[in-house]
Amino acid sequence: GDVYMENHTGKFSLSLSNGNFKANSLNESNQIELTFCDATINKIKKGYINASFSDVEIGESQDIKINSISSRFDLKKAGKFDAESRRDKFYIGTISEVRGNSYFTDYRIGELEKVIDVVTKYGSLNADNIQKGLDFININSSYSDISLTFDPAASYNLDIRHINAFLVLPEKNTEIEKKSVNEDKKEYMTFGTVGKNPGNVKVSIDATRGNIYIK
Repeated sequence: GDVYMENHTGKFSLSLSNGNFKANSLNESNQIELTFCDATINKIKKGYINASFSDVEIGESQDIKINSISSRFDLKKAGKFDAESRRDKFYIGTISEVRGNSYFTDYRIGELEKVIDVVTKYGSLNADNIQKGLDFININSSYSDISLTFDPAASYNLDIRHINAFLVLPEKNTEIEKKSVNEDKKEYMTFGTVGKNPGNVKVSIDATRGNIYIK
């Protein structure tokens, strides 16, 4: 069936299969469960979304947790985001914090403000326009492609452990070293600084195979 609503200020719970869900504003959500659904939410303050084989579009969110499989999410403007994901696609406009564990999942982020803290296996993560006010990035990846594009004014400490992975680093304003850990396994540590004033900002990547592009 289909569910349509305008604004809801209290706690909200929904379980829907094979239908459409549309809402203007949800102040707080206990749980939204979607199976084979199309959902459009203009604004949600806080919530938990469990989605399977669904398409979900959210205009604005502050703090959402997602457990999903084989779904697509379009998040236009988001605050905190935490996902347990399998075979999903996330298209994110602007976001403050991205956290979670993913398997065969692709992330596309237009603008990142503060944090990436993810484990990704057999997927990809592409983040453009990473702001100079970044707090930290921590990525543990296996057989995944990672692309991080920073604001030209951004500065950070870089610490990458990579095993049999292809690595491309920025060339300007860098002090980077590379040390071998295990030549037989093609395991290396690449570390140093990018920018003029990295302070305590840290970009950490632990990658097994895959391609890593830092721009």
